[in-house]
Amino acid sequence: MICNYSNVLATKHGINAALIAGYINYCLESCRFTVEENGCRWVRLSQKSITGVFPFMGVFAVRHAVRKLKNADIVVVEQLKKKRFDSTNHYTLTEYGRTVIKGDGDIE
Repeated sequence: MICNYSNVLATKHGINAALIAGYINYCLESCRFTVEENGCRWVRLSQKSITGVFPFMGVFAVRHAVRKLKNADIVVVEQLKKKRFDSTNHYTLTEYGRTVIKGDGDIE
């Protein structure tokens, strides 16, 4: 897989966050592991599965990068499954996040 990421995002929040945002965008566009909920397309990913895609990142690095993306209002993270034993997160991009990843917007 070729990793696409935003240079602007990588400069502001780090390469790990930029790679993860690019991967979420790729999954959302290619309809892999996606569900429609609340009028949005969501991708279901565990932090462990993200480390499988990017083996040079550990679970802590993924968690830290996702926290950066959430705080920057680029990614929305929710647990759409309401079962006690399923804590897998679902991810989607905000409108602002899509423009930053496409390279059309600047990060404030």
